[in-house]
Amino acid sequence: MITRIKGYLQKENSEIIGIASTEKEDRQGEMIKQDGWDLKNFKKNPVLLASHNYREFPIGKITNIKIEDKKLTFKALFSEATTLAREAYQLVQEGILRSFSVGFIPREYDAKNPSVITKAELLEISLVSV
Repeated sequence: MITRIKGYLQKENSEIIGIASTEKEDRQGEMIKQDGWDLKNFKKNPVLLASHNYREFPIGKITNIKIEDKKLTFKALFSEATTLAREAYQLVQEGILRSFSVGFIPREYDAKNPSVITKAELLEISLVSV
């Protein structure tokens, strides 16, 4: 099962700095413990997708991903190779797109509260509309 939770971005100078996940409950009532992220495979192929579309090429890559202050943070580098990537970047620059979401595989849940995911493998980060 692949699950998604939204995050958000900040623009600092010309960099896009994102927060992919926090320990706040999402709209489905789930929460991921941030110290439970498995980033090993993600770091080998740190893709930024558009709207969790696994059939399309990435629109960019993720750099500097880390867990700090119970948040999964990163920097996004958008590609200039495709029209979709350029359009996505422009929508971010205009402030129209401002949300990120994580695609992941839950690996373990809290024994007392199954809506709390204690371990998860990150697959991708997506720029999303909602």
